[in-house]
Amino acid sequence: MKHLEPCTMAISSPQSNGMAERFVKTMKEDYIAFMPKPNVRTALHNLAVALEHYNENHPHSALGYRSPREYRRQRVMLTLQPLSGNKGARTVAEENAVKTCGDGEGVRIYPESPETGSARRKSPR
Repeated sequence: MKHLEPCTMAISSPQSNGMAERFVKTMKEDYIAFMPKPNVRTALHNLAVALEHYNENHPHSALGYRSPREYRRQRVMLTLQPLSGNKGARTVAEENAVKTCGDGEGVRIYPESPETGSARRKSPR
């Protein structure tokens, strides 16, 4: 819990707040409600265990009933495939600049928009 890094939501992305709210509700309903919390130390330990379980084992319908880490591992393998058969070709990951925040979460940075002259940011899916 000591090394938390704040991560802002993408601009014009109200569904991001909904996802955060749903995460909090799931943690409360599926984990915190059943945790023994006799003191702060135990509560923090149990919360860390719950977060690990959530990321490693908890199936998510939006991820094809895979855990977040299982989904991320598969996505990373697909992302790192070359764009073409040419040696030295750039990978999808190199083509799409991604600013990571925390444990692999991030914001994809898109090129400047001709209309606004600024880059738009969007959470990767």
